Amino acid sequence: MKIDSVIHLKNQESYLLLLQDKELNGKYFLAVLLDQDNNPTDKYEVFMEDNKDGRLFVKKVRDEEILKQLLIDYQKQYNSEI
Repeated sequence: MKIDSVIHLKNQESYLLLLQDKELNGKYFLAVLLDQDNNPTDKYEVFMEDNKDGRLFVKKVRDEEILKQLLIDYQKQYNSEI
């Protein structure tokens, strides 16, 4: 998975990948939900990339400790781009 690409979930939702973590092995992505016209909404999720038997899967991250670490990482990335 790469930043600025769109992923499509089985539930027909599409997400634009905005940021990739730099401190937790690059497996986590901050993403925004896209509407039917592919415009960003106000719903954000963090996904973890998982590779099983050569197939790529994503899981929504709900672990509060990981989310806290990612928030710090993403804030650093955002601040360095300003």
